[in-house]
Amino acid sequence: MFFISHYRKKHIFLPSKIEQRGLIHTIIQIKDKKLSVLNTHLGLSSKERAKQFNVINEYIESIEQPYILAGDLNTTNPKLNSNYLIDTGKEMNKENLSTFMLLNKRIDYIFTSKELEVLKYDVYPVYMSDHYPVFVQLKL
Repeated sequence: MFFISHYRKKHIFLPSKIEQRGLIHTIIQIKDKKLSVLNTHLGLSSKERAKQFNVINEYIESIEQPYILAGDLNTTNPKLNSNYLIDTGKEMNKENLSTFMLLNKRIDYIFTSKELEVLKYDVYPVYMSDHYPVFVQLKL
């Protein structure tokens, strides 16, 4: 259990033609440590997503503290820089679990920076949405 003692947020607009997409960056302080939490929902077009991945890759290079990047990436093949990111599903050998009921595919992801340790990863097939909840347990 932890208590958040401070937070701040920033919204980064991602290139979008059909509907506006973005990346929300929140920095939270947990005791004496800071953690960046980034959340996004990428576009449906592969061309649009390619541009959005470029912006995200460039942005995460500038983050100085450990971070989590999560969201609906609308693809089974995210074009993110693996030099900076750990795919929590792959780390726990569970990348085959579907997160999107309609296609029975994984399109929702949680990535972390290399400073975080992945302790647990799971997808819960509950029918509250067309997407299943993705759960990770991390050590900061």
